[in-house]
Amino acid sequence: MRVDQYFERYKRERYFTCHGVKVFYKEAVLDVKELGRLKVFRLREDGEPEPRFYVTSKLNMTARTCHRYKETRWRIEEMHRDLKQYCGLENTCAWKKEPLTAHYAFVFFLWWVFERFRVEKGLDVSFEALWWEHCMGVDKAKMQRMRPGEPPPIAALSNYH
Repeated sequence: MRVDQYFERYKRERYFTCHGVKVFYKEAVLDVKELGRLKVFRLREDGEPEPRFYVTSKLNMTARTCHRYKETRWRIEEMHRDLKQYCGLENTCAWKKEPLTAHYAFVFFLWWVFERFRVEKGLDVSFEALWWEHCMGVDKAKMQRMRPGEPPPIAALSNYH
């Protein structure tokens, strides 16, 4: 029997709320011959047409924790994009493992500092906006409206203190 059919036939759907959105879930511990006991979650956020399945070897994991890991995974993908676009990771021209590892560690730390700052201040701005304002010292939106030859505006850092 397929996993989706098993869930439809034998498991009751429940839900929890995360950030104001209902997350519907079903869960089961299954014995898989080749892999042993695994916990399988079927998650679907309200408004999504199809559920997604997640598998873990952590048998005591809750559906809420599984959903949190899923949300964190997306933030990691955003982090990699930001590191490549704004921290020069994509343009690194080192061929040895040590310089690449050091550069990656440094830009990851830089991203973490910005992310931590953003969360602690309760800011709903992108990494890009923080990058332009704090590292480049300019408000990118104002800079794009500048006339030729006009000096770049200094960012209003007092907004974040």
